[in-house]
Amino acid sequence: MKKLTSIIAAICMLASMFTAYAADYTVSDWAAESVERAWDLRLPDKELTGRDLTQPINREDFCAAVFNLMSHIADGELSSDPDLCKFTDVDNMKVTFLCGMGIINGKSETEFAPNDSLTREEAATILLRMINKVKPMAATEMWFDFADLSDISDWALNSVQTICNMGFMEGVGDNRFAPKDTYTEEQALAVLVRIYDAAEAMDAANPDVTQEYSFDTPLGTVTQTSDNCVEHINFAVETEAIVTIVRDQSNFSNSYIDTPVKAITNQDTTMMISFDDFASIFGGEWKLTDNVFEFTYDPATPIELSESYTPFTYEKPAPSQDAQLSPVTTFIDMDTITVNGEETELLSSSGGRVHPGSICMYGDTLYISVQMVAYLMGCDLAVLIL
Repeated sequence: MKKLTSIIAAICMLASMFTAYAADYTVSDWAAESVERAWDLRLPDKELTGRDLTQPINREDFCAAVFNLMSHIADGELSSDPDLCKFTDVDNMKVTFLCGMGIINGKSETEFAPNDSLTREEAATILLRMINKVKPMAATEMWFDFADLSDISDWALNSVQTICNMGFMEGVGDNRFAPKDTYTEEQALAVLVRIYDAAEAMDAANPDVTQEYSFDTPLGTVTQTSDNCVEHINFAVETEAIVTIVRDQSNFSNSYIDTPVKAITNQDTTMMISFDDFASIFGGEWKLTDNVFEFTYDPATPIELSESYTPFTYEKPAPSQDAQLSPVTTFIDMDTITVNGEETELLSSSGGRVHPGSICMYGDTLYISVQMVAYLMGCDLAVLIL
């Protein structure tokens, strides 16, 4: 059995590391605020820019968003057996993990149909299974006598009634649930935010005493408290990547540091490189003193850039074999480092936008956003390519 450990907020998972910022998208007025909050919580895996969220959500995207919500609200330890998942048409590790938990099923033993639309009754069933396994909640005794009750499949009837009793899903008007209608992305995100709020309210009603945790890092011990952590779970795999420098974002002329650096990836995007490789790029040194990361280097040291890079092979691990659900510890109250004695804001970037960054630890290696390479070079952007 593979195990996902969620330890009260001691292990903080990096949510923003692999996500781009949303911009313009189509959304109904009633769902606009919920969609914004869902984006802030990093529930959708895909960037929202340019998309129509009033359209049906596909099965893979819905499962990824359910997994991301689950990672926020889970208490204690969750177990999954990915080897139980025999799907041959999808290699999304979040789908595999939910399948191994018994939260989702496929269209057949080997077919998940990731691009198929999801029906409202299917969504209700998946949501209730996730809640029952991750954050059990009370439901009322109310019975919803929908006008189209007979259209609800027998296997979904209890789930539809319960999820409506909990107040997470509701009818579509005219006393109809419309069980066979497709579930839209904005509907899905709005319901996931409602579940998140309910879970937060449960936790607030039973507050944990603030606890203190110590993390052993390669160069010392970092102390954090549960108040300084936000739980989020993501897949991370250690790999190598090439640093790409965008000197001027207006023309996107790229240059490369043609020596692979140690990086962590969610198998789609990489943004964090090891502190050791970061220091090596500038010929500098870093250390950790009293929970402050200090970096010193000579700004006059030349950095050799190439107009092309030497490709190398990166093989994505199979979901049920080498790739594991591994914790990325994020020190979220450390938003600055000292560079040559001056306090400097940590920066990251995604979707061509620069935003606050962070320091994280994966395994026994400390990582920093690659955008800090561009910052010290006086360039617009630095990104990583596999």
